[in-house]
Amino acid sequence: MLLENSGGCQIAKELFSASDVSLNCSLLLSGGIQRLSSHEVIIYKPRRSAFFKILLDNHLKELGISTLIFTGCNFPNCPRASIYEARKKGNEKYRRRGY
Repeated sequence: MLLENSGGCQIAKELFSASDVSLNCSLLLSGGIQRLSSHEVIIYKPRRSAFFKILLDNHLKELGISTLIFTGCNFPNCPRASIYEARKKGNEKYRRRGY
């Protein structure tokens, strides 16, 4: 189902306004960033934390992002790991908002 370059590894078309979005598996698996528009990118997350290695952190720095909003399923794993890692990266970079 999730085999590289198979139909199952693609993101559901209903999530994009353009119906012709296709993941570039070679680019993503090699650590690249796939740009969909000037404000939307896809980054492959190989581990629980979205901050594994430094690709996402560097991308956020380049954009001057200081506030993050997390969504996801299975909170005890991926979302929580990403939230903790963002917090660990430094309070000066990512502001915490209580909602």
